[in-house]
Amino acid sequence: MPKRQYSNREVNRAGEMLKNLASGEEALHADEVLTYWRYIHLPVINTFQAMLRQKLKSDFDNGFISQRLKRRSSIVSKLIRPGNESKQLSTMQDIAGIRAVVDNLDDVWRLTRLLGSHSKHKRRKFQDYISSPKSDGYRGVHFVFEYTTPTQPESIGLKIEVQIRTQLMHAWATAVETVGTFTGNSLKSGEGPSQDLDFFKIAGDAIASLESTNILHFSKADTDLLNTVVEQYNALGIKEKWKAYQQVIQSIPGSTGKQNKKYFLIILDIKRGITKVTSFSPKEVSMANRMYTQYERSFGNDPDMQIVLVSVDQIDALRRAYPSFFLDGMAFLKIMDNMTETIRGGS
Repeated sequence: MPKRQYSNREVNRAGEMLKNLASGEEALHADEVLTYWRYIHLPVINTFQAMLRQKLKSDFDNGFISQRLKRRSSIVSKLIRPGNESKQLSTMQDIAGIRAVVDNLDDVWRLTRLLGSHSKHKRRKFQDYISSPKSDGYRGVHFVFEYTTPTQPESIGLKIEVQIRTQLMHAWATAVETVGTFTGNSLKSGEGPSQDLDFFKIAGDAIASLESTNILHFSKADTDLLNTVVEQYNALGIKEKWKAYQQVIQSIPGSTGKQNKKYFLIILDIKRGITKVTSFSPKEVSMANRMYTQYERSFGNDPDMQIVLVSVDQIDALRRAYPSFFLDGMAFLKIMDNMTETIRGGS
């Protein structure tokens, strides 16, 4: 076992403190351990993002890569999830996460094959949520790899989750997150009004029909499916609600387009209608990670304050990669508008 500042037992104890909303010295210690634990995942995430970006640059016409360190609120949610009692912080496989979004399904399978043949790091899990979608309508391909590079001994044995989606799948998934963020419901965890959950299930099927992949919830003809989706879309007033969401976000102070800035701390203040982006160079990532934990501590459990530390090649890609932090549903709305036009054209 590589020598680390904290043992797995200490990491798991910190996870218990986070889960039980510890206060005082215990809370400070838990934050210290969490900061360290996320920090030693950085070599893992940087290794994989470099490899994936090179593959996209050389073998694919379009697409983008983004990476993130898991938010404390998401960690705690996973630790306390019913039926997940054995989950511990030290064994969580998605503290480090990378997402590749590519143009179409052919590109998904090409990148999947390339990653499947990757032998430098151990492949621990593969899940094909395209052939077998999740019950909530989510689609994509997930890998879990174990880091094995000896030059970073603290990081050996840590896991990373790699997700691959098409642009359409990404639009659906981030739309679910955006609505969940604004309404205060974790739709992606199956929490929230049944009409919202049902709509996204059927919308996921409609998008699957566009990409000729497996449909989960709807057994009728494609035209019936599109009609049903458009009817629910209009009945729920999705477009009007989203226009209201967009009016909430008034400014993005603190952002910068400098080329040496690769890490971005995003803070979404829903009540004030502000998304703040603070940028960091690779040399400043340790400071960014510390600030990440400090902000999470200061916000406590306020659902109107959302924060995440991410990395993209350019700030221009930030909104495409993480639209939910800008309450941006334009990609999804465009899909729905196209479906509406298809229905009108066939009537």
